[in-house]
Amino acid sequence: MLLNWDYTRNTDFFCLKLFNDYYTNIGKEGHSYKVRSAYKLDLSDEFYTIVLNVFKGDYELETVLINYSLEAELTAYKVIAYDEMAEGWARKYTDLDNSIITVIGAIYGEDTQLDTAKFYISGIGKINPIKTEFSSDLRPGKVIILNQIYTDTIEFLSYNDDYDYRVLQGIKNGHEVNVIYNWDWMDNEKYNFKIGERIKVKWEMDRIVHAGDEDILDFSERAIEAERVTSESKAQGNSLSQGINYFEFNPDKIQNAKLSNFDIDYAYQLEDKKIVAGYDKKANPDTEKDWGDKLLLLNNENEILFKSYGVGDVYLFEPHFYKNRETDKIVIICQLGFEYFCGGEAFVYENGNITSIGSLDIESDNGEKSLIDIVEVNEIDNRIVFTFKSESLVLEPGSENILIKNTGVKYIYENKKLTLVK
Repeated sequence: MLLNWDYTRNTDFFCLKLFNDYYTNIGKEGHSYKVRSAYKLDLSDEFYTIVLNVFKGDYELETVLINYSLEAELTAYKVIAYDEMAEGWARKYTDLDNSIITVIGAIYGEDTQLDTAKFYISGIGKINPIKTEFSSDLRPGKVIILNQIYTDTIEFLSYNDDYDYRVLQGIKNGHEVNVIYNWDWMDNEKYNFKIGERIKVKWEMDRIVHAGDEDILDFSERAIEAERVTSESKAQGNSLSQGINYFEFNPDKIQNAKLSNFDIDYAYQLEDKKIVAGYDKKANPDTEKDWGDKLLLLNNENEILFKSYGVGDVYLFEPHFYKNRETDKIVIICQLGFEYFCGGEAFVYENGNITSIGSLDIESDNGEKSLIDIVEVNEIDNRIVFTFKSESLVLEPGSENILIKNTGVKYIYENKKLTLVK
């Protein structure tokens, strides 16, 4: 809708505010800034959008997108295009996709320089910047670019359709990964993957809008396509016929948790229970053997359902969680440390209860790696097996420091007994 808008004939107050804030030279003697025309964009029923062409003298042209409320109050504006017509050394242009503005600035010379910025138009017309670089568990340590397409191979776990967005869950490098998907898998064999199957997922980091919170923009991995790599089930190099792989996951953390006579260092929500690790202030180290850092299981009323045996006053007693891919069983390993790593205490959580497995009195021979960095957890014939990704290992770290070659060293937990097998 062409408005034939000339600044000299129109003084709508929201435009005056824009000009006062940004185009400070309009109307001043010696400056020939003019606003010649505009058109309307139908982006929303909640606000109006117009686009103005601003001539800054005879050789520069800027285009401005303006959002204003239904009550004609200025909401936001953004320069979306620029052209320098004398020497042609710089220009700016925009791609507008629904509520996403992508502004590309170009400076021309021996080496053309491009600068891309993205902005999000909220439900009320606000224009907010969007970051374009992200991180992802699919590619840890790598920079992920917004809307760039990536392909990764993962081990399929399950589909989870219980939330606003449907999620495909898998394992990569021993860690759980999630991508949003949008296809029918129940009636389509192509996408009806089985647990343990290796699949190739094509995905991008994309924007998502949460239901009821349209003004809050979030980002997540979104699957574009997925396909089987092979029908053979595989889990971190261990065939499913050999055992059930556990994968590390991170329960929701509880912030500012407090408990009487207990200094909490770590607190997590696990189903309807709480897992807490820290120092038991009630135990007296001068008169009791069972003192120091402990692992607790609490109900929602903070009643203690389980308390582990104290490990003394260590510098580190950090829980890590490993979930069975086929059942609800969870193994918890609390990494121990002073100035050095010194093994860990293991527990199993099942059916709302915790049982102590025992001490994994072992570490890598590489002092920069901890037990958590090298341990793998599997279950074979109801036996929980701990193996280690290290060529050499240290037994009884911090005391005897026995260095051995890793020739299939493992801990086996069977019939409520933990055994070291060398």
